Amino acid sequence: MELEIRIKILLVGDPGVGKSSFVQYLKLYSRFIIDPQTETKISEIPNSTIGVNIETIIVNNRVYELWDVSGSQQYKAARHIFYNNFHGIFLVHDLSNSKSLFNLTSWLREVNSSSLDSIETKNDKDNHFDMESGRFSSSGRIMPLLMVGTKKFEVSNNRNSKGSEQIFSRASKFSSTIRAEEIHVDNEENMRYFCNSGYKNKLDQFLKNCGQFCDSAYSVSGYSKTSINRDTGLRLR
Repeated sequence: MELEIRIKILLVGDPGVGKSSFVQYLKLYSRFIIDPQTETKISEIPNSTIGVNIETIIVNNRVYELWDVSGSQQYKAARHIFYNNFHGIFLVHDLSNSKSLFNLTSWLREVNSSSLDSIETKNDKDNHFDMESGRFSSSGRIMPLLMVGTKKFEVSNNRNSKGSEQIFSRASKFSSTIRAEEIHVDNEENMRYFCNSGYKNKLDQFLKNCGQFCDSAYSVSGYSKTSINRDTGLRLR
């Protein structure tokens, strides 16, 4: 029986910051790195997520499940059911909205307090979150993180260049505080531009870290893995 291991990544952040658009961005990225002649921009902006939306991408022969969790307050009581058996977190915020940036701390606390898993693994990377204590640590129980700032062009095209610099600096300081790498994206961005930037390397490294975290789960007692039978389509635990 052939199994396809699925690496589960959460996308969390305030409503309206662009999580669903970033999922489409990632789907475009996964196609572009295989065929650069494909489309280079997101064709349409998706509707707001109801509860959770799950999309799948394949990057470097690994399958990633992207769990786009609604940031709406009306789903807060039910979100905990999605915080289970995951292998990384995209922390999404709107660069033009400082509140959405600082609220990422609350999102991390929510995921940590609601997680149904006891995650026990070790890694020497700094950009991980300590799921047991709620602190950021380079060792112990950790989780790969990547902070994603959206609406990059809206901020960079601001006539007040000093204000733009302050926004990017604020985001950079916050990412350092939580010891996460960060990337900036925009719906209008040409994928060729992104793939020629340093952000591509950061995204690839994050996805690789998530894959390694998933692989390490096999050796952790009591930690279930998510896989799928290609013949039947049934999910196996």
